[in-house]
Amino acid sequence: MTEVATICFFAAAVGITLANGASNAMKRRVYNRTGKSFRVLSRQLVREYRVLYGQDQNYSAYCFSLLAFVLGMAGFIIFPLVFRK
Repeated sequence: MTEVATICFFAAAVGITLANGASNAMKRRVYNRTGKSFRVLSRQLVREYRVLYGQDQNYSAYCFSLLAFVLGMAGFIIFPLVFRK
Protein backbone atom coordinates (compact mmCIF):
# COMPACT_ATOMS: atom_id res chain seq x y z
CA MET A 1 0.00 0.00 0.00
CA THR A 2 2.68 2.50 0.89
CA GLU A 3 4.58 1.63 -2.29
CA VAL A 4 1.56 2.56 -4.42
CA ALA A 5 1.12 5.84 -2.54
CA THR A 6 4.82 6.61 -2.99
CA ILE A 7 4.65 5.92 -6.72
CA CYS A 8 1.55 8.10 -7.06
CA PHE A 9 3.16 10.93 -5.13
CA PHE A 10 6.31 10.65 -7.26
CA ALA A 11 4.22 10.70 -10.46
CA ALA A 12 2.43 13.83 -9.24
CA ALA A 13 5.71 15.55 -8.39
CA VAL A 14 7.21 14.71 -11.79
CA GLY A 15 4.01 15.82 -13.54
CA ILE A 16 3.94 19.26 -11.90
CA THR A 17 7.67 19.74 -12.51
CA LEU A 18 7.30 18.94 -16.21
CA ALA A 19 4.18 21.12 -16.47
CA ASN A 20 6.06 24.02 -14.90
CA GLY A 21 8.98 23.56 -17.31
CA ALA A 22 6.71 23.37 -20.36
CA SER A 23 4.76 26.39 -19.13
CA ASN A 24 7.99 28.40 -18.75
CA ALA A 25 8.93 27.52 -22.33
CA MET A 26 5.46 28.55 -23.51
CA LYS A 27 5.72 31.81 -21.56
CA ARG A 28 9.08 32.68 -23.17
CA ARG A 29 7.78 31.96 -26.69
CA VAL A 30 4.63 34.05 -26.20
CA TYR A 31 6.62 36.92 -24.67
CA ASN A 32 9.21 36.89 -27.45
CA ARG A 33 6.55 36.91 -30.14
CA THR A 34 3.92 39.26 -28.71
CA GLY A 35 5.50 41.06 -25.77
CA LYS A 36 2.66 39.90 -23.51
CA SER A 37 3.60 38.47 -20.14
CA PHE A 38 1.47 35.88 -18.37
CA ARG A 39 1.84 33.95 -15.13
CA VAL A 40 3.23 30.44 -15.39
CA LEU A 41 0.52 27.72 -15.43
CA SER A 42 -2.23 30.25 -16.23
CA ARG A 43 -5.20 29.71 -18.51
CA GLN A 44 -4.54 32.96 -20.37
CA LEU A 45 -1.04 31.79 -21.24
CA VAL A 46 -2.36 28.47 -22.55
CA ARG A 47 -5.06 30.19 -24.63
CA GLU A 48 -2.62 32.73 -26.12
CA TYR A 49 -0.03 30.02 -26.85
CA ARG A 50 -2.59 27.83 -28.56
CA VAL A 51 -3.72 30.74 -30.76
CA LEU A 52 -0.13 31.47 -31.78
CA TYR A 53 1.31 27.99 -32.16
CA GLY A 54 -1.54 25.47 -32.09
CA GLN A 55 -0.99 22.13 -30.42
CA ASP A 56 2.77 21.66 -30.70
CA GLN A 57 5.23 19.80 -28.46
CA ASN A 58 5.10 22.31 -25.60
CA TYR A 59 1.32 22.38 -25.53
CA SER A 60 1.09 18.58 -25.55
CA ALA A 61 3.76 18.26 -22.85
CA TYR A 62 1.91 20.80 -20.74
CA CYS A 63 -1.43 18.97 -21.04
CA PHE A 64 0.01 15.51 -20.37
CA SER A 65 2.11 16.78 -17.47
CA LEU A 66 -0.94 18.26 -15.77
CA LEU A 67 -2.81 15.01 -16.40
CA ALA A 68 0.05 13.08 -14.76
CA PHE A 69 -0.10 15.46 -11.79
CA VAL A 70 -3.86 15.10 -11.36
CA LEU A 71 -3.80 11.31 -11.69
CA GLY A 72 -0.82 11.03 -9.36
CA MET A 73 -2.46 13.17 -6.69
CA ALA A 74 -5.75 11.30 -7.05
CA GLY A 75 -3.92 8.01 -6.62
CA PHE A 76 -1.97 9.36 -3.66
CA ILE A 77 -5.20 10.38 -1.95
CA ILE A 78 -7.52 7.53 -2.99
CA PHE A 79 -5.35 4.39 -2.84
CA PRO A 80 -4.54 4.61 0.88
CA LEU A 81 -8.26 5.12 1.62
CA VAL A 82 -9.33 2.16 -0.52
CA PHE A 83 -6.67 -0.25 0.71
CA ARG A 84 -6.81 0.70 4.38
CA LYS A 85 -6.52 -2.30 6.69
